[in-house]
Amino acid sequence: MNKRVFVESLIVGILLILGYYGWQVLNGMFLTLNYKPDVIDTYATVETLDEKISFGTSNESSSVYWLLGGIGLSAIYYGIRITMICTRKIR
Repeated sequence: MNKRVFVESLIVGILLILGYYGWQVLNGMFLTLNYKPDVIDTYATVETLDEKISFGTSNESSSVYWLLGGIGLSAIYYGIRITMICTRKIR
């Protein structure tokens, strides 16, 4: 096993995961700064959300899926890099 490529793959996966969480933090900060509570229209918003959920599906994006995706992308990156290194040594 090539240790250098393995470490590169881990770094790529970690950067992808950190990038995702960084985006979530920045998005949350933006939404928090721009939040304007409206007492009058609050009930209408709750009623709309209740109708949407009762007739549709609710999907949750779990952090575990993003972690597994980062690990999977690291493995793909590792495979591509090893293939490139092996083909370069043969030629």
